[in-house]
Amino acid sequence: MKRAPSVVLGLCSYTHDSSAALLVRGELIGFVEEERLSGQKHTKDYPTRAVEWLLGRAKLTAADVDAVAYNFQPARYLAESPAALRLTLSTATRDRALARACGFAKVAVRTQRRTHLIGQQFPAARVVPILHHRAHQLTAFAASGWNEAAVLVVDSLGERQTTTIARGHDPRRPRTHTLEAINDPASLGYVYGAVTEHLGWRRGDEEGTVMALAALGDPTRFRRLFARAVRTTATGFVIDPVYFPPRALTSGYPRTSLRFVAETCSGRDPSEPLTDVHRDLAAALQERTELVMVHLARRARMLTGSRRLCVGGGVATNCVSIGRIIEADIFDEVFVPPAPGDAGTAIGAALAVHTDSRGRPVTGVARSCYLGPSYEDQPLDLTPWPGLRQKSLGIETAEFLADQLAHGMIVGLFQGPVEAGPRALGNRSILASPLEPGVVERLNVTVKYREPFRPFAPMVLAERASEFFTLGQQAPYMSMASGVTDNAREHVPAIVHTNGTSRLQTVTKAQNPFVHAVLTAFARRTGVPVLINTSLNVKGKPICGTPEMALDCLTNSGLDALLLEGRWITGGRSHRRPFIDALLDRGHDIVFLQADRDRREAGDDLGGAYTFDSGCPEIDVLFLEWRWAITGRNTTMCGTEGHTCDLHRQAQLLNQYTARRQTPTVIWDKDRTLRAESVWRRTAHTAVCEAALEPTPGAHRLLFPVADHLLAQTDPLSLAAQPRDVVLGYVGNQYDRDEPFDRFFAPAATRFEHLVAGKWLKTDRWPHVRFLGRIPFEAASGIYGRSLATVLMLPERYAAVGQMTQRIFEAVLAGCVPLAPADIRYVDRFVPNELIVRSGRDVVERLSHLRGIASTQQHADLIAACVDRLDLFLLSKQVDILETVLHGLVQPAAAEQGAA
Repeated sequence: MKRAPSVVLGLCSYTHDSSAALLVRGELIGFVEEERLSGQKHTKDYPTRAVEWLLGRAKLTAADVDAVAYNFQPARYLAESPAALRLTLSTATRDRALARACGFAKVAVRTQRRTHLIGQQFPAARVVPILHHRAHQLTAFAASGWNEAAVLVVDSLGERQTTTIARGHDPRRPRTHTLEAINDPASLGYVYGAVTEHLGWRRGDEEGTVMALAALGDPTRFRRLFARAVRTTATGFVIDPVYFPPRALTSGYPRTSLRFVAETCSGRDPSEPLTDVHRDLAAALQERTELVMVHLARRARMLTGSRRLCVGGGVATNCVSIGRIIEADIFDEVFVPPAPGDAGTAIGAALAVHTDSRGRPVTGVARSCYLGPSYEDQPLDLTPWPGLRQKSLGIETAEFLADQLAHGMIVGLFQGPVEAGPRALGNRSILASPLEPGVVERLNVTVKYREPFRPFAPMVLAERASEFFTLGQQAPYMSMASGVTDNAREHVPAIVHTNGTSRLQTVTKAQNPFVHAVLTAFARRTGVPVLINTSLNVKGKPICGTPEMALDCLTNSGLDALLLEGRWITGGRSHRRPFIDALLDRGHDIVFLQADRDRREAGDDLGGAYTFDSGCPEIDVLFLEWRWAITGRNTTMCGTEGHTCDLHRQAQLLNQYTARRQTPTVIWDKDRTLRAESVWRRTAHTAVCEAALEPTPGAHRLLFPVADHLLAQTDPLSLAAQPRDVVLGYVGNQYDRDEPFDRFFAPAATRFEHLVAGKWLKTDRWPHVRFLGRIPFEAASGIYGRSLATVLMLPERYAAVGQMTQRIFEAVLAGCVPLAPADIRYVDRFVPNELIVRSGRDVVERLSHLRGIASTQQHADLIAACVDRLDLFLLSKQVDILETVLHGLVQPAAAEQGAA
């Protein structure tokens, strides 16, 4: 270049994990991964949103960009084409030679074409291809802030290189000098990805799942195999093609050989259950990876003489391997940048162009991780999420959040700029107390929707980390697995994985003041300065980069609440809030008369949108949800823990209003516990409503409502296409359901992957059934969203009169097909005939059929037929019924008052 470029845009695009970084006169303006803005995990699309945000933040246009740094060099791929011909010399690789030569040549041409496409978008810029591993090296070294360090990069493939050892120096103008390189087909990342795929998970996405599974296996079974397959040498390692044939960079060429399959196991389908052979294979793979990584670290120390090590590349996300390097005491300190994978090379590529032009000193890179968009001052409109409510918190936000966590809530935290890299570091996190019983299973099953063996990482006050962890150095980016102390095992076992480690994040006040304050406040309440920290997303989705993504996460998972830029956002009860809001919309004034319970169930004061009164104010009509005695809840002594005074309050309201004042009263006996001979059924100015198609004589039909807009926006085709890892799911409590559970659910549970969520206290007779226990109301949609089908199990008093609970529309709206026992009265009005079952055998047959048609048009048509039947429950229809009942009560009462 003739002059040093002032504006350098770094890009990772068209491969995976697209991202962009912007340097202006050496200052890092920002960095963000496209998935955080688009919602498409690991997207390879050109990072349009990321680039727009960066240029907008710097108040620049595309015409102002002087140079675009791309994270691959096309010509380097071409060098591998003639080299691939050497594979013809071996019978083990001969069949890959031509395909490999052609594959690398095609990628070279494709990469060159991509650089031209990029150049067309920036008319004044020169596109500069940067060697992939150099971009990794610069990202890792510059982020460390050290004056000098060894740099080890290990990934799957960068042009031809898979592993490099370099020396980095000068943090102001960071440079690296490569001392040794290992070329493909010797690739540790390739092997790990191949086995990940063999075990039934997505290569390039779910290697972390295999790392977690490894802790449950025994590596001895396949230790010798991996020692032969990945053999260490004096200068690194080599891969035996007998087990892992060389890549061809084209489809149709498996990454594992027939011999590998013969000596291990067949490839696992994702729907197959895990067995010991899968666990042992993962364990042996992980053990060998750790051994090779430590070997490479020793080689890096010998070549550089450095006392500090920076590690980059995709394999650097293997936190257990990084922990092993630290434990080996090869270096005084080890550093992994927040974005060690390909996304982070956008920063390194931009640094390469800037430093090559001898520009100004670099700023904003060292020890920086919160580099993406922030939404602190933006208004929040919850209209697209009608089930949510918000309230603004004051200056004691950290204290409030710590208190909620100490009381067992699982909370999403969205604050400040988006983090760089694959780990949530307190700005886009889900936080939970590690002291809460069953918290790991609840997080895996009802919040994150992922495998039950996966652990959760802790965040800890940096100044108290040594009380719980043995790492011996700071770990600000959750990239290192540490051993734990006896104190941790005793007080916070929830954060200790099966292998005795934790992937911790140490938090300083300087790094993240708010999270540090939350940890401090939590420690003050509990004595423990540790919280569970996992990313704000569910399985298969990227970390939530925008408020909209975070709100979707809240509504589609089992989160209790979301703290979004100082706003406390929660969900609501499915049938109460739609009714109340619809009545308000029709001009009715409403006051809640059991303020303590109403607020507790809502989780807050509903943002001032509703009125509460614990007395007996003047009202026109009393609407009462009939309460009955529930042992351990409203039958205990007043003031005891867990006691609700709803029976006392109900008696007071009926006495004051219905009996004494003759106030028109509607009693909604939605649980069918009001006796047929009850005096309230015969009291003047009183109407009883029941949620049944055939109510008690004299009572009115008032069903559980489903919001009209929810039915209108339901898309059966997209629901059918949604992946579901559970065949049979059930959400509901045990009350009076043992008989239908025995008949319909328990037999199918012996055959299919299943979940049962709710309050089930006596389960000894079903040892094979997986009971999760109680879950937050908001988590129900998440369970149904994972499940192919459910069974509508009703107490006999419901089934006999055609009373269906709101579970039917919760299931259907999530695409979970409801099977209904034939003894439910009017059952064909609730579900299509093909979903009516008479025995456990019928359930098994229907589930087998549903598995066969999953994700097809036939599946979508079945969901559509279920959606059509929900018209019966439409909110607008139920409100019409209720207003008719109210009119019938109020008009005679008004006439009597006029006559008096």
